[in-house]
Amino acid sequence: MKILRQQFLEHVAQTSPSPLAIEIERAEGVFFYAPEGSDASREDMPGGGAPSGCTPSEDASTGDVPGGGRRYFDLVSGVSVSNVGHGNPEVVEAVRAQAASFMHTMVYGEMVLAPQVRYAARLAEVLRASCEGAAAECSGAAVSSAAAGSRGASLQSVYFVNSGAEAIEGALKLAKRAARERVSKGMDSTARREILAFRRAYHGSTHGALSLMSSPEGDEWRTPFEPLLSDVDWLTFNDFSSLSRITEATACVVVEPVQGEAGVRLPAPGFLAALRRRCDETGALLIFDEIQTGMGRTGTLFAFEQAGRLGLPGASYSGGSGAGSGCSGAGATGDSKVDGESSEAGAADGGGTVVPDILCLAKAFGGGMPLGAFIASNELMSLLSHDPALGHITTFGGHPVCCAAGLAALEFLVRDGSRAIGANGSVLSEVEAKGTGLGGSVLSKVESKGAMFEEVIGVHPAVVEIRRAGLLIAVELGNSAKMYRLMELFVARGVVSDWFLFCDTAFRISPPLTITEAEIRECCQIIVGCLDEIES
Repeated sequence: MKILRQQFLEHVAQTSPSPLAIEIERAEGVFFYAPEGSDASREDMPGGGAPSGCTPSEDASTGDVPGGGRRYFDLVSGVSVSNVGHGNPEVVEAVRAQAASFMHTMVYGEMVLAPQVRYAARLAEVLRASCEGAAAECSGAAVSSAAAGSRGASLQSVYFVNSGAEAIEGALKLAKRAARERVSKGMDSTARREILAFRRAYHGSTHGALSLMSSPEGDEWRTPFEPLLSDVDWLTFNDFSSLSRITEATACVVVEPVQGEAGVRLPAPGFLAALRRRCDETGALLIFDEIQTGMGRTGTLFAFEQAGRLGLPGASYSGGSGAGSGCSGAGATGDSKVDGESSEAGAADGGGTVVPDILCLAKAFGGGMPLGAFIASNELMSLLSHDPALGHITTFGGHPVCCAAGLAALEFLVRDGSRAIGANGSVLSEVEAKGTGLGGSVLSKVESKGAMFEEVIGVHPAVVEIRRAGLLIAVELGNSAKMYRLMELFVARGVVSDWFLFCDTAFRISPPLTITEAEIRECCQIIVGCLDEIES
């Protein structure tokens, strides 16, 4: 085991001085399994060593594991990748079948590949339905049902890529190409150059995506790679007054409907609707980064289905010491009052669905395989096919095996729940499904599962606040030292969690959406025990 970890450190490029370095033998459902003889000790790691007094919990981390290996609850899901669970039998079968048929054939966009076409067509169908359904629920809102439904119907052209950062890069290029098209049609006198993003947002680490990371908050990651893209500036999330900075010089605005790496920051009522309206007024394109929130994480297939309403289903703040403790700085609070206008004013001004011009997806989009996409109208996307031709190209984007996996995962998520699948791939009876919490559709259970975590953990005295959108949860401790200590305890007890890039005082709970109620109770018991230890 140690030899493999040593080779990992020597030959696999590292992203930090102290990786978790847990050897994974297999993964199933919400669990990782390490091989026999593996333990929580990291004595062979640089600066490693298990925390003092930490030994694996018999029931939590070893359990009844065949072969005697260790078991870990996965509360990260590869950062919201494994939404349909590890080893989902329907996804595994789709991968096997497609790999046996054909894999790579030609660079993107040349061949008619059934997995690509079927996934794109199905995605267009569910996007249209999602927008029309959400619009119908909020037909009296300032963002009208007709406008929302129309935009939803326009999200019909899917450009497949390999990752979230690539989706962002493609969306930025499309926005710049659209800016030049406006000039050619006499709509603008000069091409728009400005790109606006939001403080403490994370959109990826490639050159263009990294350029969207705000300064000074992101200088630790930005500065070593400067100069980055010029003409990028930042707004403050939930600051209504800052939206006036979107002008006729703005090519596009990039936003996460729920800020992930800021520590799960929810949109104030009406904020995204006001953002949509301002983009319409100025002609700027609105790009939604749903790379982390998409594919069911917040309780609907896409977060934008809920974004215009007062509080997402499962969007909540709870805790004893007041909102905003822990992560500091402008735009980092969870307070109900926002800069410029009150949340009440925003709510009165726009409570309907909010649909972007360009939608970026990745992570869970591939069902566990590497896949991303940016999605727009046919008219907008066609700009990448001429002046010049091959305006955007990729070799492996939309790989047939990845698209087959992604489509299987999508169908699993949107199924009505009449056919619940157990961890071993068997079809469960109605009684069995109810007993495991798998009855009903996966999406319909997300909110109640998130609430279970919140109800148990939120009352602990070590917890300052819980911020939540479905099963995307930040547990705020208000102290980074406590948080880092808790991460050590978690690994030793058989739980894998993480903190947030711009919020190292909170830890993440974002398990596979298939987690059962019994698994939530068991996991919460471990978490509460670790919280007890850091308090004592």
